[in-house]
Amino acid sequence: MFAALALVFSAIAVLGAGPASAVDDSNCVLVREGVHACYSITTQVASHIPLGNAVQDTATVTAVCQFDETQPVVEPNPTPIVCPPTPDGLQPQVLDSTTTVTFQIFQGCDGTKPMGSQVGSDDVQDITVPVPGSASVDSSPVSGLAAGNYSYVATFSNDVTVVGDCEPFTVDPATPVVNTVINTDSTSANGPVVHDSATVSAVTGFALTGEVSFTFYNNSTCSPSGSSVSTDDVVDGAATSTSVGPLAAGSYSFLAHFDPEGNTNYLAADGPCESLVVNTTTTTVTQTVLQPQPVLQPVIVVQPAAPQQVVQVSPASAVRTTGTFTG
Repeated sequence: MFAALALVFSAIAVLGAGPASAVDDSNCVLVREGVHACYSITTQVASHIPLGNAVQDTATVTAVCQFDETQPVVEPNPTPIVCPPTPDGLQPQVLDSTTTVTFQIFQGCDGTKPMGSQVGSDDVQDITVPVPGSASVDSSPVSGLAAGNYSYVATFSNDVTVVGDCEPFTVDPATPVVNTVINTDSTSANGPVVHDSATVSAVTGFALTGEVSFTFYNNSTCSPSGSSVSTDDVVDGAATSTSVGPLAAGSYSFLAHFDPEGNTNYLAADGPCESLVVNTTTTTVTQTVLQPQPVLQPVIVVQPAAPQQVVQVSPASAVRTTGTFTG
């Protein structure tokens, strides 16, 4: 008796409102002579979805009774769930049948209509709608959508087909975490030679591509300006700078910047500022975080430039001696 549903990205479609001398048959089903059950459908979806998370829509179908005679639409009665009596005092029959709602995802939304091609396949869910009354049903969770703009459309069918407006949502690109470590290549009486290495986090299921540019500063604060060292493609989540040095006594720092280079699933991101201090008696390497990072891995050993010098590492607030070098 009831037709299948077609689900499209939809917002709200309101049916059977206001006085009616002639019922809109496109959204209504004849209950008995002179009385119709009229349907509307609304949907609700989160407006922003983080990359890698599942998206899910909720559709609500509402049914009201409407008369052919010129009079206001009768709102649903809470108890009993039946259409109100007709002017002659007779009760029409009650409809309470299982039908379906079809959910569809598209590549965007233009006002009330979806844009672009459909993404994935139809998701058909059963729903039982009392007349008058309302009922809701959830779509199946959908994972794996790339960053971009989309929309849901939901379609209800029950001898009539009611299509809701498209409801837009956005899958947001991810901001990767960039962690860096200063490495010692060699040491001599002229000072240490060092390079920086970076790891860039990825969201599971979404390949991370791009490059990391390394900047070297003649101070410990990564500002105001530095010298470009090198740029390296990210391979398996890692990139490495060329070497710098030998370094004379003084304060230095590295800053790594990730550029997704057209990979729309990711945003650009900076790593923490890592400072390197070279003294005449002690060479100390510390890492200073300029922005919150979930994981910091300051592992650095710089051999001193003179005998009996101490190499220290101070991640966060702790300082520990990692070795003693005697020339």
